[in-house]
Amino acid sequence: VGASQTKELFAMDYDGQNLGQLTQNRTICLSPDWSPDGGNILFTGYLKGKPDLWLLDLGRGGQSLVSGRPGLNASARYSPNGDSIALSLTSNGIPKIFLITPQGNIIKQLTSGRGNDISPTWSPDGSMIAYVSDHSGTPQIYSISVKNGGPPTRLTFDTNYNTDPDWSPRGDTLAFTGRDKGRFQICTIRTDGKDFKVLTDRGTNQEPAWSPDGRMIAFSSNRRGRREIYLMDARGQV
Repeated sequence: VGASQTKELFAMDYDGQNLGQLTQNRTICLSPDWSPDGGNILFTGYLKGKPDLWLLDLGRGGQSLVSGRPGLNASARYSPNGDSIALSLTSNGIPKIFLITPQGNIIKQLTSGRGNDISPTWSPDGSMIAYVSDHSGTPQIYSISVKNGGPPTRLTFDTNYNTDPDWSPRGDTLAFTGRDKGRFQICTIRTDGKDFKVLTDRGTNQEPAWSPDGRMIAFSSNRRGRREIYLMDARGQV
């Protein structure tokens, strides 16, 4: 949310009430992620003119730099138990999925190869990560073992552009943005790559996020002309 040159972080209740602004950085703030205990939010911010990883302490209201490495520090996601963070860091000029501690120290590099790897999402038990890579030529969703690493498994084949994966709390399904008939739509697929479904069909729809109980999906849509946040059930009913 914000003017054309800035994006700030906001929070609201699930029904759209009690909208509140969390940051006033007057720059670009993207890709927020709540800590498992709800006390902090990770986000990518351009506070120093480049995409760094920042932490917003909701109790104290302060912000601190977690990762300011050269290149990209983006799309960070807490592990389910909060003891590590998956994110995209630039390695030899290419974004790769890394694991770091909450203090910003590198644990290990999880992906390798020639593709650009972004947007990690954890399985509920913390054993797997799904992410987006253009290794095959177009953005597709892959999964990889956190403990053992590669080789990754490609999950999406039904559309030629897939991004924004979010692992369901029940562990059996991924919601993601897929390009269907020339427009971006919210899609789901089982974590074994089967049962592909397109859930939306009005306007452009992106950035799905599961509710904690796995029954609902929030997403952004321009179906009424401007980009707004919508809520639907896991079958696609708004």
